[in-house]
Amino acid sequence: LKMKEDFKEEIKISRLTVYPLKSCKGIDVKRARLTETGFEWDRCFCVIDKDGEFISQRTVPELALVETEFRGAIFEDDEEDDDFDDENSTMERVMEEDVNDDGVNDVNETESMMKDAKLILRSPNCADECEIPLLARKEDMSGEVECSVWDYCGVHLAESDAVNEWISRAIRVPGAKIVRWIGTGGIPERFNKYVSTSDRKSRPKRPLDERYAKNGGETAFSDGYPVLLAHESSLDDLQKRVVMGKELFNLAGSEVKMNRFRPNVVVSGGKEWAEDKWLKIETRARKSKSDGGGGGGERGGDEGGLSWDLVKPCSRCTIPDINQETGIFDKNREVSRALQKFRSGTVLNSQTKSWANEVFFGWNMITSAPGGGGLKISVGDVVTAKELRPNLSGGGGFM
Repeated sequence: LKMKEDFKEEIKISRLTVYPLKSCKGIDVKRARLTETGFEWDRCFCVIDKDGEFISQRTVPELALVETEFRGAIFEDDEEDDDFDDENSTMERVMEEDVNDDGVNDVNETESMMKDAKLILRSPNCADECEIPLLARKEDMSGEVECSVWDYCGVHLAESDAVNEWISRAIRVPGAKIVRWIGTGGIPERFNKYVSTSDRKSRPKRPLDERYAKNGGETAFSDGYPVLLAHESSLDDLQKRVVMGKELFNLAGSEVKMNRFRPNVVVSGGKEWAEDKWLKIETRARKSKSDGGGGGGERGGDEGGLSWDLVKPCSRCTIPDINQETGIFDKNREVSRALQKFRSGTVLNSQTKSWANEVFFGWNMITSAPGGGGLKISVGDVVTAKELRPNLSGGGGFM
C-alpha cells in the first residue's frame, strides 16, 4: 500500500547528465548508453596533480567553470533525428553510434572521420579552447602515469603536453594533467583501440565497494559508484529550508540548483525523499498512445525495463556549497548547514554509526544488466519502485 501511495503521481526521468571530465561541467543528453562503468563517456577523463592525485572542486573550485562539449564530423554527418536538440546533438550522436557485439561500428566510419571527433574544453581563464582527440594514439599522449582517486590507483594515459598545459592555466594549478580511462567501459572500444590492450582482463579495473554493491560492479573516475540519482521534489524541499536559513541569518545567496549535486539521473514527480525508501527500481520507456498501450514508446519496440539497485545514499562533501555558475565557495555553507539539520546520519537515525555526522542527498545506483549490456536509459522513462527498504517501509531508520 505504501508503495502505491508513493507512486500516485507518475515519476519519470526528467534529466540525464554525462560528465566527461571529472568535476567539470556536464552535458545534458536525452539518452545514455550503459557500459561496465556507468554511462558512456561519464568520468572517463580526470585531472591529476603533479603527484598523480585526482583534483576536484573540493580543492580547486574553478573546475566548476570548465565547460565540456563533444564535436566532430563523425557525429554531425549522421542522419537527422528529430529527438536531437542542436545544443546536445553532438553528444547524443557520440552515445548513439550503433556498435555490434565486438564493439565495431556498424556504419562505415573512416579513420579520418574518427580523427575529427574531439572533446572541447573552455574556461574563462583561457582565451583559447582545448581540443582532446577522442581517438587516442600513444604517440599523441604524454605518457603513462599513475592516477589515484580515493583508494584506487591505476596506470592510465596522460593527454598531450598541450592539453596538460591548457588545464594547468584553466585551473591555475602548475603541473596538472588530464588522464584518460583505458580500462573496460566508459569510452567506446573504437576510440581506445590504439591505447588499450585487447586483453580485457588485464586492463585497469576499479571495483565497487562490495559492502554496498553486493553483486559487484565497476566504475571509472567517479567518486565511487557509476550512476547517481537525485529527485527534483527533494531539491525543492531543500531549497525551501535554505531560504528559511537565509532569512533567519539575514543572508543573501543564489538559488540552489541541481547541478551542485552532480547527478547523472534526475527524476520528477512523487513525494520528496521518496527515493530513501527505494531498494530496487525499474526504468521503462513510456508507452505512447499510438502503441495502443503495448509498444515500447519513444524507443520503438518493446525493449523491456532496466532494473536498478540503489545501493548507498550519497554523502555530500563541500561541492554543494560551490556555485556552479561562478565557481565561488560559499563560506557560510548554507546548503550544508541546511542539510545538517534534517539530512544527517544522526537525524535520519542511520544504522551505520560512522555516518552520524555525514549529510546525504541522492542515491548511488547500479544496474543489474551485465556490463551495462549496451542498453539505454532515456529522458521520459517511467520510474517504478520494485522493492522498498525493509527498515524504511516499516517506519524504521535510515540504512
